[in-house]
Amino acid sequence: MRVRIGFVMISIAAAGGLALSAVQIRPGEVAVVRRFGRVLGEPWGPGLHFALPLGIDRLDRIRIDEIRRVEVGMPESAEDPDDAAGLLSAPPGSGEYLTGDGNFVRARLVAQYRVADPSAFLFASTDRDRLLERLVESITTRVIAQKQVDVLLQGGRAEVAAAVAAEFRDRAERGRLGIEVLGVSLTEVRPPLEVQSEFAEAQSAASRRDRRIQEAAGEAALRLERGRAAATTLVQAARARAARRSALARAEADSFGALAARLGPNRAEAVRRIHGEAVRELLSRVGRKVMGDADVVDLGLSAESSIAVPPPPGTK
Repeated sequence: MRVRIGFVMISIAAAGGLALSAVQIRPGEVAVVRRFGRVLGEPWGPGLHFALPLGIDRLDRIRIDEIRRVEVGMPESAEDPDDAAGLLSAPPGSGEYLTGDGNFVRARLVAQYRVADPSAFLFASTDRDRLLERLVESITTRVIAQKQVDVLLQGGRAEVAAAVAAEFRDRAERGRLGIEVLGVSLTEVRPPLEVQSEFAEAQSAASRRDRRIQEAAGEAALRLERGRAAATTLVQAARARAARRSALARAEADSFGALAARLGPNRAEAVRRIHGEAVRELLSRVGRKVMGDADVVDLGLSAESSIAVPPPPGTK
């Protein structure tokens, strides 16, 4: 009986010990296990695990599927540009950064990250949130200090956010913070409330300047295109005239060559025959009557007539 009772007690104690040592890790989280203060290998993933009781094993649960945020700059309550009360209620100097040209801007920046190395993340600092916030704040201050105020207020947010993200990622890796930087967004940039109207007027003037520059560039491009088209037309016309003149010159050269071939050895007879042909060609154009020095001579000739035409003066 005593043996049976002892066995039952041992069984109950074992069952109680198992119940106390059973650990359920939920999906999306891991547990970093420290036994007597020393980290045991890889963290425990989702599922049922058994840890040594009585404080021998210490578990730190960390969610690795959670998207975490670090927010720096002016408070979210002051992000509405029409909420002057919210802007004035923010702490003095909250979210103010000095730019590279000596101006001040108020900005708000949000960095997103997730845990990539649970063990490194757990032991990075006793106040991890504060550490990351100060790290992002210092990086943001340095990046904005390298930019001109006009760049920040006129479309330079993406450039600043990319620079902050790159440096944040590098610092986190070198510092073994155990995080993966997912992205950084510069959600708000504006001048201090006291000089907002002046900055607005300056931006308006800059916009007008840029618009005029674009209009002038467009007009210059249009005129340049028209000039090129006119030049192309002139070049093509000149080439056509040159081609016609070249063809005419070649034709005249060919005619002269043929004429020279027709002259042959009997130059006088050839000149007389050519002269007669020229006279017949001329008479066919001017009509049937030709006025001479004394009388009117009827020269009713046809192209087929074989009249003997006197040689021109100066020929034999």
